[in-house]
Amino acid sequence: MKILNRSSLIIILAVFLLSGGIFFLWRNQRIIVETDKKEYGAGEEIKIKIKNYFLNKELCFSSCYPYFFEKEKDGWQSYLYDACPFPDRVEKCIKPGQVKAFSTFLPKFISGRHRLAVSVCDNCAIGQDFKETAKFFSNGFEIR
Repeated sequence: MKILNRSSLIIILAVFLLSGGIFFLWRNQRIIVETDKKEYGAGEEIKIKIKNYFLNKELCFSSCYPYFFEKEKDGWQSYLYDACPFPDRVEKCIKPGQVKAFSTFLPKFISGRHRLAVSVCDNCAIGQDFKETAKFFSNGFEIR
């Protein structure tokens, strides 16, 4: 009887650990958008990393606006951008597990709390028309 109880306990524990691991991997499939600092001066360089934690999705970015700045004011509000002067195509992609890093200079925005919104399309191809399938957001940062 003790052998049956130990075997049952081992099987139950193994099933629990396996299902917990699968749930953890499923729950943590996402993109992380991180800035290098939490505070910047207007016009300063900002460095951004985009990490693809999805297990099976290549994520691609727009040629027109791969990211948008948003300001926190009664919720998050996007700045108005001019219409893209050329066709909006898929320009770059990152495979599962890859990181894309880039830097840009902050425009002379009004000071305050900001973040980046990154639009992606999943499993699309370079050169195709860009159609957003998801949007991910960076950590918040302050512009003084």
